[in-house]
Amino acid sequence: MPAMAGSNALAVAPDILVRGTGAVGLAAALALARQGLRVALLGPLDAPAAGAAAPGAPDIRAYALNAASVDLLKDVKVWEAIPDEARTQVHEMRIEGDDGASVLEFSAWNSALAELAWIVDAAALDAVLRQAVRFAPHIERVPA
Repeated sequence: MPAMAGSNALAVAPDILVRGTGAVGLAAALALARQGLRVALLGPLDAPAAGAAAPGAPDIRAYALNAASVDLLKDVKVWEAIPDEARTQVHEMRIEGDDGASVLEFSAWNSALAELAWIVDAAALDAVLRQAVRFAPHIERVPA
């Protein structure tokens, strides 16, 4: 990718451009930078994520993360930065159909897993990802 021209020009041409500063874009940028790639990150880092609550209102969003997502967050060194009270393990799930007769049940124990998933406070995850990006030397933000 050629170097970007204008007042937002990067000092060194990036290897890849990540467009979007939500949880997925930030995690992708961190993972790519960890592989040694120079990443241009397009989008506002300080703006609330899409779907976030209006200013002044509590953000009640949550993410359900599978094991691969948690492993990625551990690899980019943000998992442990998420406060304990913002992460909850899911050990069992029961899903019932509208008719009440259809039921699906899942158990971490039956599946020989430590947990089926994690429920993570979206605002807490977004905050630790934004903080990690601010200190990542191979990521340069490019205003949208």
